[in-house]
Amino acid sequence: MLAWAYWGSISTLQGQQHKIDSLLTAISHHATTQDSIKTAKSLLQAYFYQGNYGDALKYSQMALVLSKKSDDLGQIAKAYNGLGIVYRNLQMLEDATEALEQAKSYFQQLDDLDGENLVNNNLGLVVWGLKDYDKAIAYFRDVLAHDKSLEERLYGAGAMQNMALVYIDQGKYTLADTMCARAIKIYRAFDKQWFIATSLLNRALACKKKKQYDRAFEYIRQAQEIAQEIKAPELTMDCYQANALLNQQTGAYKEAITYFHQYYDLRDSLYSHEKNLEIERLKEEFESDQKDQENAMLESKNSRLSLLRNLLIIGFVMISIFSAILYYSLKLRQKANKQLRLKTEELTRAKNEAERATRAKADFLSIMSHEIRTPLNGVIGLANHLLDSNPRADQTNDLTTLRFSAKNLLTILNDILDFSRSEAEKITLESVDFDLSTLTDNLVRTHQAAAEGKGIALTFEASNAPKHVKGDPTRLGQVLNNLLSNAIKFTAEGSVTLAVTSGQTPDMVHFSVIDTGIGLSEAQQQVIFDEFSQASPDISRRYGGTGLGLAISKRLVHLMDSQIRLTSQEGKGSCFEFEVLLPTVSPPHQTLDTLNTQPSLEGLHVLLAEDNRINQIVVKKFLQRWGIHLDIVVNGKEALEKVQNHLYDLVLMDIHMPEMDGREATRLIRTLSSPLHAQTPVIALTASVLQLDNHWLTEAGLDGFVMKPFEPEDLRAAIEEFARR
Repeated sequence: MLAWAYWGSISTLQGQQHKIDSLLTAISHHATTQDSIKTAKSLLQAYFYQGNYGDALKYSQMALVLSKKSDDLGQIAKAYNGLGIVYRNLQMLEDATEALEQAKSYFQQLDDLDGENLVNNNLGLVVWGLKDYDKAIAYFRDVLAHDKSLEERLYGAGAMQNMALVYIDQGKYTLADTMCARAIKIYRAFDKQWFIATSLLNRALACKKKKQYDRAFEYIRQAQEIAQEIKAPELTMDCYQANALLNQQTGAYKEAITYFHQYYDLRDSLYSHEKNLEIERLKEEFESDQKDQENAMLESKNSRLSLLRNLLIIGFVMISIFSAILYYSLKLRQKANKQLRLKTEELTRAKNEAERATRAKADFLSIMSHEIRTPLNGVIGLANHLLDSNPRADQTNDLTTLRFSAKNLLTILNDILDFSRSEAEKITLESVDFDLSTLTDNLVRTHQAAAEGKGIALTFEASNAPKHVKGDPTRLGQVLNNLLSNAIKFTAEGSVTLAVTSGQTPDMVHFSVIDTGIGLSEAQQQVIFDEFSQASPDISRRYGGTGLGLAISKRLVHLMDSQIRLTSQEGKGSCFEFEVLLPTVSPPHQTLDTLNTQPSLEGLHVLLAEDNRINQIVVKKFLQRWGIHLDIVVNGKEALEKVQNHLYDLVLMDIHMPEMDGREATRLIRTLSSPLHAQTPVIALTASVLQLDNHWLTEAGLDGFVMKPFEPEDLRAAIEEFARR
């Protein structure tokens, strides 16, 4: 990440380093304190941009001493500012804060608003290093509040860049991207090419964190073009490093290695710190020899032999210097090449091992998901059917317990699968219009019975929350469902509250789940979001659960560019809260059709392709109850023959069947010569949940899916949506 120190104005050496040896000579010849201050500041910035913070600290302290000697308050303020910048890069953050506060005090005495702006930017960078994000943002916002003059506009753009870095640390990648875009707009207005490039690199970092890799690559490409155009080697080096890390993350290891090579080569030529130290040592010896030579020339101007001898000595020393530097540089390059080769081998091994592990885990979960969901479909389906068949009171209790236990097992299975998907980064958020109040009302009603069963109050509070929004209702509901379920589970008396309010900025909505339960100690709060973790070893035994609910919720909220915050006190309760972007939309237009009652399915002709006998029975019972005519086949080959010879309103297609699976059968149906038969709606009735995504459905020619085990209302909704009328 690229964070920028601010000197007396918005500027940088941009690779044009002053010749340090000439400046060192010059400082001894300055006749005035002001000249000495200027030279000390030049040396400070030269060493700073070399990364030699030890010498930068020495000359920043020298500049401060000389400034105080001159009694120039403006120079004193700038000297304290430079000293604070150096302390920050040395990670001496308390010393940096003290020096910058001194600089701010002097600028305030001078009523110098530009000076305050540059110090506020630097103070923001220091407290960002201390992880005090709110205070850092406050400093940067102070700069933006003074954003009036041309110089202040540029300080404001720098503050936006630094705010972006804070937001990246907080996981607010969309806000970071927006801040970088605003900074670039200002820099372009003043043709500040170097700063445009640095903003593009920070924007690429935000996109990388959001896994928007194409955008990240494009921003790095634009930054590299600018760096080469303005001949800024340090900036080019940053682009090489950004490209290498991004290619490594996306699995393009060959390209990553190429960029690492370019990065190390350029770094060796610019930033060999050991070489600089050797140059400084030899330079001091040379200066000493030079002074001896001058004395000898004064003693005997006419001694040409002495002059020639001294020149030969100097030449020999210079040749020795350059020979030593060349030898040491060669050793450094060999060391860097060896490190790069080892890194390449390590990356290749890690890539191969990760791919093998991912394939093995995906295959295992796919098989286990199918094998467990298939019998669960029979258990839950028959329990639902029997409960709808007017059982006796004693049978109702037994059947309800049976269905509850089966659904509890299904919940555990879904948690494991969702966690696996989030690990593999295969969860994608949808963006649809939905009614937020309906979602929260349904959630509260769903958990009301569990709360009443424990004798606790479940309440819902809403304040200035929007009703119709755009987002992912399924994943938002999953997070809130997990939090409410946990709150009720761990609350023995008192209440659980779901609160929904407007957020701190437009289109942001704030959610809180508050309980009066067992609470968490500080140590427990550190691990509660870890996968397969419980607050204490006996939690799983006493309350049940896998320890995955909060881990999944944390990852889902992270996908929404936010984070869950926890406030808790042992024995007094907990509060889980998060804030997500849910833009307000217009309410949907309701017609008479949308207000009609549930349509009848009677008379529809449906084909079921299913090899499992129990699943055949379950589906048949529900479809016959709805008045649907049903034909049943046991594999994809028979399904294809049936569709060729009959006109069905819908095909319910299992995926894993003998002789021909459901995907192959669907592909062949789509190639039938008769358009009426080829366009028959086909939806997957499958337990292979890990394979379900839009690409998988489209490639097979399927219109949709119903996941096993299914709820009757879900199956009916799918039939209503896809069946030919």
